[in-house]
Amino acid sequence: MPGAPGFEGEVPFISVIVQLEEGPSMLSVLRGCDESEVDFGRRVEVLFEQRSDALFVPYFRLAEPDQAP
Repeated sequence: MPGAPGFEGEVPFISVIVQLEEGPSMLSVLRGCDESEVDFGRRVEVLFEQRSDALFVPYFRLAEPDQAP
């Protein structure tokens, strides 16, 4: 199934719900890893991809295991 316009090349992808340190949760996409590496409680870090002059899309990647909270 194709993705939304402008995101066609991103399927398949790993959807995640990220619990932010500030409190709220957000739905996003996990980048740069295989689904076998994903586990509940793994720390992630945000990366923003610029899609236009005014649009930056937040994605996440797995943080290094030794990074402290």
